[in-house]
Amino acid sequence: MHVLSVSSLKGGVGKTTVALGLASAALNQGINTLVIDLDPQCDATSGLAAPADMTSSVAEVLQTPKLPVLRRALVASPWSRGSKLDVMVGSPRSLLLDNPAPTVSDVWKLEEILALIEDEYELVIIDTPPSINALTRTAWVASDRVILVTEPALYSVIAADRARRAIAEISAKLSPRLSLYGFVVNRLRQQSHEH
Repeated sequence: MHVLSVSSLKGGVGKTTVALGLASAALNQGINTLVIDLDPQCDATSGLAAPADMTSSVAEVLQTPKLPVLRRALVASPWSRGSKLDVMVGSPRSLLLDNPAPTVSDVWKLEEILALIEDEYELVIIDTPPSINALTRTAWVASDRVILVTEPALYSVIAADRARRAIAEISAKLSPRLSLYGFVVNRLRQQSHEH
């Protein structure tokens, strides 16, 4: 199972759109995929047409990392046709778990959860919140790679550099398999002299 986080520390740059595009491409290639919606805005959940009224969500799974709780938070996306595309539904309640100073045990919870279902998926795509707090760190610790989504604007570039440095730090201190896969630059205008 390959785990890929799609991240940005600045909102509005197209992070969720990239995550959903990757999920669509994986589905078209017949790759069994799980999308985890860690962003409290829950746009990946709604974008994949997953019901928001589940008995469990990613918030409950992170609070109680047990298989029965996890199973209640998973739903097949209506996008699925022949291949498996499941969603671990997001919840605004996950915002309560997104503290700026997570404990080491907190950041390993998603890794523990994914170990319970590692034979069921070839690819896991995690849509992270636009912050570097607990939820994003939890995603990165559980990931093999991170794609950073940015745009050619000052604050977006600063945020991407901050994220790049944080990924290197987490890789060095907590999760050696973690690496930056690369950048997706949205809203690039080829003819612009600003870029």
